[in-house]
Amino acid sequence: MRDSNLAVVVCTHVARQRRPILCAVRDTPLDSADSGWQVHCGHGDHSSPDT
Repeated sequence: MRDSNLAVVVCTHVARQRRPILCAVRDTPLDSADSGWQVHCGHGDHSSPDT
């Protein structure tokens, strides 16, 4: 059984449901709490959650 309590990096646009997930990447996990997953909206500017 896989652990469902692992960390995921999510951009603020996706986390706040302002944009859909357009990019999902899985890197090598850095430690046992890391899933390696990153999900992003695909927008280039993440300096503000509203951009």
